[in-house]
Amino acid sequence: MRWGAFLLVAGALLGLLYGVREGRVAWALYAQARLAFWSVTALVTLWRAFFDSSPAGWACVLLPPYLVYYGLERADFFWLRGALLALLLSLPAEWHFARDRALVTRAQVTVNRWIESGHGAIRRAGAEDLMLEKPKPRPPRK
Repeated sequence: MRWGAFLLVAGALLGLLYGVREGRVAWALYAQARLAFWSVTALVTLWRAFFDSSPAGWACVLLPPYLVYYGLERADFFWLRGALLALLLSLPAEWHFARDRALVTRAQVTVNRWIESGHGAIRRAGAEDLMLEKPKPRPPRK
């Protein structure tokens, strides 16, 4: 059953990606399919985690990487493992087929903008006009 879920999800997503690359499928259709597969997989993983224990469920809610770990290692549903592996495989394939619209690329751009905005805020905070107290000149040494 694991391979069936893997082949179904990977085949659907990679087929849609290839269609996007060839211009036969709209990007919005692929994005909706990816969101649907991730949503169903995440909800089933969360259900299984809360079924096992409440701390595991909350760890999955608060830490998305733990959700992936839990689905791959701790959950007893083998089809869930196959679906998660296929979804993880779709990320580099997405970057290969549609680099400018890939989820990984958009995440990198967002993080870079956040870092640059923080750098600008730090630079503005250190500007001379914003200093609370101007340093007094030192007396000359004898």
